[in-house]
Amino acid sequence: AMVVQVMQSSSFQPPSTASPYTNFDWNEFLSNKVLVAYGFEQGGSKENEIHLCADGTFSADIKKTGFMKNQNPEYRGRNTGKWTVSGTGPTTTIQFTFNKKNVPIFEAPLLIQDEKVLSNGERYFVGQSDKCK
Repeated sequence: AMVVQVMQSSSFQPPSTASPYTNFDWNEFLSNKVLVAYGFEQGGSKENEIHLCADGTFSADIKKTGFMKNQNPEYRGRNTGKWTVSGTGPTTTIQFTFNKKNVPIFEAPLLIQDEKVLSNGERYFVGQSDKCK
């Protein structure tokens, strides 16, 4: 009888499934930022940096880990080009078009949760870019 009484007197609120990032604006968030990923291999570390400028250009310094680790070798090293990101919400796809000839467009999924940015399960740290004018 006690259980029934408690059930009647408390109002039940279903858990909120709305993400705090429902209307998240990726373009605004990523403009003039640098995405940095750290990879650790054979006791050493590698750092990937991708600078995303508000004018839609990017510059990247990609080591053998990170965003493009399973991709073609032409993505590695220093690259420049254009970036675009589509949509709002907790997930998006970022697209890179390279200035180098014959380098295919590269797309990567991005997810934001608990103030962390992830791509394919790998964490990216986001900071202000010092390379964007």
